[in-house]
Amino acid sequence: MERMIACCGLDCAACEAYIAQQNDDNELRRKTADLWGRQLDVEVDPAGISCDGCLNSGQHLDDCGMCGIRKCCLEKGLSNCAECDQYICDTLHNGLTFLSEVLEMGPMDELEAKKNLESIRAGKCPCVFSVRRAKRLKSQIRPAWRAKNKSGHFFSYMHLLSYAQFSSACR
Repeated sequence: MERMIACCGLDCAACEAYIAQQNDDNELRRKTADLWGRQLDVEVDPAGISCDGCLNSGQHLDDCGMCGIRKCCLEKGLSNCAECDQYICDTLHNGLTFLSEVLEMGPMDELEAKKNLESIRAGKCPCVFSVRRAKRLKSQIRPAWRAKNKSGHFFSYMHLLSYAQFSSACR
């Protein structure tokens, strides 16, 4: 499966809202709205089940757009929490605990998110592009195209540019 690691370590590409948005799949939006509505005991509008991924500048789920973890990373100029000197802070811990316990994330749980961040911190995660590589790929990829690295991690052209803009680890 293609991967796109969010600020918190979750894989955006595994999220139903991301998949529905990328495939313009209204049936998946409806099913996801029904499932999330039952889990949270609220009414969820299928039209709101759309997200372009944490680091992309496009559409976000309400929760993702207002996410404290995402806000913190963007304010600090980081692409994810693994780059932060204060890793693991209360913002990350509380945010992942909320997602895990309250929202019942499913296959992508708190431990998986932390595992992704630990891999990035250890330099073992090939999903993180350097600024140099992003700039090199910039000349090879049209905006509507998508790039996949050797490990199958997925990045849109805009994601590469976002990473180059926000990454402090590779500067």
